Amino acid sequence: MNCKSCKKDYFMIEETKSCYNEVIDNYYLDNNILRICPQNCQTCVKNSEEDSSINCLKCENNFYKREDSNYCYTEDIDNYYLDKKSNILRKCHKNCLRCNDAPKNDNFMNCLKCQNNLIITEDTNSCYNEVIDNYYLDNNNILRRCHSNCLQCSNAPKNDNFMNCLKCQNNLYITEDTNSCYNKVIDNYYLDNNNILRRCHSNCLKCSNAPKNDSYMNCLKCQNNLYLTEDTKTCYDYIPNNYYLDGFTLRKCYSRCFNCLGAKNSETMNCLGCINNDKYLFKNDTYNCIMKEEFEKRKDLEFTIINNENFIIFIIIFVLALIIFVIICVFYEIPGQNKEQPKKEPVQKNNEIMLEIPIIPNNNNIINNDE
Repeated sequence: MNCKSCKKDYFMIEETKSCYNEVIDNYYLDNNILRICPQNCQTCVKNSEEDSSINCLKCENNFYKREDSNYCYTEDIDNYYLDKKSNILRKCHKNCLRCNDAPKNDNFMNCLKCQNNLIITEDTNSCYNEVIDNYYLDNNNILRRCHSNCLQCSNAPKNDNFMNCLKCQNNLYITEDTNSCYNKVIDNYYLDNNNILRRCHSNCLKCSNAPKNDSYMNCLKCQNNLYLTEDTKTCYDYIPNNYYLDGFTLRKCYSRCFNCLGAKNSETMNCLGCINNDKYLFKNDTYNCIMKEEFEKRKDLEFTIINNENFIIFIIIFVLALIIFVIICVFYEIPGQNKEQPKKEPVQKNNEIMLEIPIIPNNNNIINNDE
């Protein structure tokens, strides 16, 4: 149109010298002149006579007004997100370079990308300048969650038995080997004075302290199919020397026994063999282990007793024989005593009378009739 001036109630566009009876899109009225709005504004106004700044009222398609600005922008601008309800670009959390929603708080920032030199969490999409509690930094510079029991960790947990914790949450205890955190003393561990769970001996299910060695394991309870010694608190899958099995408890034999049938009683040690054959002798009739010195003394004593017993028996037999002899003498006559002399009868031989002399037995002499 190239107008020099416009009719009443008409407004001239400054650039084109055209006149309009209304404010058209992309222009605002300033002293009856239509001036172009800032880029991307569909409609805009001058704030006031005193304030010459322009305020966009409506943006072009796919452009949005920022909540802290009078201008229109694309959705893809740093540190802002589009509020779909109001179509206004609103501020992200200050740590976010990009975000998808308003931050709920400083722990849930809803960042999509962090400001320079900050690192983002995988779950809460929050950005920090350091590794925070309950997270570890992976090779992609992302903060990933530790196991829930960890306050700090070195890596992702393999499972609930290998948590890779560096420090536990409050009132939890860390294991020395698997770096896992628990709220109680778990099987095969004991709690030391520094509140660290340390390994029991592998044979223990529960223990009171570190094993001194394989003979003093400090077990309170054994792994399955093992037996616990009552004195050294050690677990075995066999019955060791100098013990006997009582249920699942290994109890001590008598101190002299190498092996035994059971506890010592008033009559026997119940030994199956002696612990030191150079010092003790095994008596298989009584299942006892006797000191050799004691055995020799007993042997001498038994020998003396036997000799005494034999002497007494000899005396008794002698007395009995004497008594029997006396009885025989009383009730029977002894030959050669109290016997009538035989009568002498004349014997006639060749018309001679001869006397027959009776023969009296004599041990020393024998009388001959021909003399």
